[in-house]
Amino acid sequence: MTTDAELVAKDVMQSAVVCIGKNDSLAEVGERLVRAQVTGMPVVQEGRLVGIITRSDFVRIPVLLKTMDDYVEDHLQEDSLQQQPRTEFDGFSSRLPDLTVADVMTTEVITCLPDTPVEEIANKMVRHHIHRVVVVEKDQPVGIIESLDLVKLLGR
Repeated sequence: MTTDAELVAKDVMQSAVVCIGKNDSLAEVGERLVRAQVTGMPVVQEGRLVGIITRSDFVRIPVLLKTMDDYVEDHLQEDSLQQQPRTEFDGFSSRLPDLTVADVMTTEVITCLPDTPVEEIANKMVRHHIHRVVVVEKDQPVGIIESLDLVKLLGR
């Protein structure tokens, strides 16, 4: 039997990894997050890991777009020349349906190998302030470890 000190990524990872493509629409991300009951998904292109998108990223998008709209509107009104909005600015929020995963994904993904010790994975999560690490082999996601997976170890 393996002790907690000997556990490695492949012992605790979720091997049914739900991935999404970088050209998929954000609407599809929302549906897949809910349907798969996950909080983050590796982003792949031709099977290779190119990023990650999380539920936090997804829910922040409308707020960020609204903030950008408000910022531009405020500056247009404050301008002493009272510029008319240019046609290329139709508002950021109106572009939400056109956004893809590539527009919002994080490209610097923290990863590990299947034989990485669990203690090292936990340290990565703390050091990088993240809740998931993607387990990879040759740049292909083979698993994912979420912070809750590590908490479950403590409960045993």
